Amino acid sequence: MLTDIASMLLDRVGDRHLGLRTRERDWTWDEVVAEWAARASLARALRAKHFRASPFHVGVLLDNVPDFVFWLGGAALAGATIVGLNPTRGTDALVADIRHADCQLIVTDSHGMSRLRDLDHGLDASRFLLVDDPGHRSRVDGCRSTPAAAPGVDEQSLFLLLFTSGTTGSSKAVKAASPGSRTRPPRSTAITAATSTTAACRCSTATRSWRCGRPHWPTERRCA
Repeated sequence: MLTDIASMLLDRVGDRHLGLRTRERDWTWDEVVAEWAARASLARALRAKHFRASPFHVGVLLDNVPDFVFWLGGAALAGATIVGLNPTRGTDALVADIRHADCQLIVTDSHGMSRLRDLDHGLDASRFLLVDDPGHRSRVDGCRSTPAAAPGVDEQSLFLLLFTSGTTGSSKAVKAASPGSRTRPPRSTAITAATSTTAACRCSTATRSWRCGRPHWPTERRCA
C-alpha cells in the first residue's frame, strides 16, 4: 500500500495514460513524473546552504498553470513543503506570510514578481524562479534526472502549508501531509491512472486554501 505522496507519484513512472491536459498541451503520467523529477532536482540544487538546518519551504505565487502542478510534485519528491501564497493579500499581509512561513524559494511569474520585487520579504533575487522567464525551461531541462524521492521523504513529510483567514481574519498556515501521516489532508480520495479530473483539490477564491473532493469527470471528457 502506498502511504506517502512521493511514492504515489513515483508509481506513475512508465504510465502512458493521460496525466495532465491543458488547452495547449497534453502530458502522459510518465511525462508529468519527469517534470516533477526535474523540478525536484532544481529545488534541491537551489536550496540555500544557510537554510539547510531549517524546513525546506517553497512559496508558490501562481495562477492555475501547469507549473503549479509540476512544483507540487517536485516539492513532494524533494522533501520540500509548498507554501501557497495568496495573490489577493495586500502588500503587508503577503510579506508577513512569506516571513511567517520562512520561504527559502519562491516560484512565481513576471506578474507575481512585479508585486514582490521591492518588498521587505528578506529574499534576494536568486531566491526567485519565474516560470515565464525565457531561460526557465532550459534551466529545468538541465536538471532532468531519474525520478526518485530524496532521502528521508516518507509519510511524515509535510507536503503543504496553505494560508486561510480563519475566524479572526489573521492569516494562518494550515498543514497538509501525506495520507498515511498523523496530519491528514481533508477528505483525500484515491484515484487511478484511468481517472481524469479537473482537480482533486479545488482552490477557494476567498482564502486560497484547497478543499479535496472526489473526481467527477469521466475519462473521455476534456479537462481545462
